[in-house]
Amino acid sequence: YEAQLDHGDNNNPTGSIYALNIEGARAQKPATKDGEWVEMRIRAVGNHLQTWINGKPAADCRDPYNRYKKGSILLQMHHLTGRVEFKEIKIRKFAKND
Repeated sequence: YEAQLDHGDNNNPTGSIYALNIEGARAQKPATKDGEWVEMRIRAVGNHLQTWINGKPAADCRDPYNRYKKGSILLQMHHLTGRVEFKEIKIRKFAKND
């Protein structure tokens, strides 16, 4: 899965679960601007995917096909121009009852 962080993508705005054409995967365009820090929280438990942007819920969906049961965590700069920075990255494994 891919959590989108792209102020310029109107089809998959920041906070969207990218390329999942299912209810709840597309976030509303948040009030964020280029040059500002954005806090993104991502939670993926089984097929339940959620994102928050600056503490506000952005996407909340369940993948009915349960496509990815495991995988890698990647950070990507997709555009040829521009700049992206990441700080204070935290990864937590949830207990089965979380």
